[in-house]
Amino acid sequence: MMTVLSYVLAVAGLGLVALQVIAAQMANVHYPFERVTLINLLRTDPHRAEAQCRALPNTFYAPIGAAIAAAAMAQSRDPAAIAAANRPAYDAAAMAAASFWKMALTKGKLGVGLAGGAIVLDPAKGVPTLFVIMAVIAAGGLGWVWWRAEAAERSVVLARAEVLPEVDRVFVGGHY
Repeated sequence: MMTVLSYVLAVAGLGLVALQVIAAQMANVHYPFERVTLINLLRTDPHRAEAQCRALPNTFYAPIGAAIAAAAMAQSRDPAAIAAANRPAYDAAAMAAASFWKMALTKGKLGVGLAGGAIVLDPAKGVPTLFVIMAVIAAGGLGWVWWRAEAAERSVVLARAEVLPEVDRVFVGGHY
């Protein structure tokens, strides 16, 4: 019975980490390339830029999209009014994206714990190599999710400094 439970734990842990890797891959954008694309869209077609931002949640696009929507609702060309509208919207959407990554890391840690628990569940019979391999793969997947979470956090901070002023320029210039 303990052997079956060990296999269930190992498979469940590896599956949970695999789901988090898939979710992280879906939210995987490379900031240097995407920043240029978004700035170009903002300068040429701000409405399409807003649609692009809605299409990529849990990335730096989501806070930029929230900032565009808030600035549009301000219905002003005053730089102070636009900044007062879009900065809080950006920060709130950035916190939502950060919570997505925090939840993905928490679920990944749970998956590694489950896979590791399969190793220690029945030590009297010895540790099957399959359990160790599954735990190592789960730990590697968690490491990859952590790396993507750090990159996403870095891109949100950089986008606030580099892309958000471009959103201000679009609305001050009356291009939206």
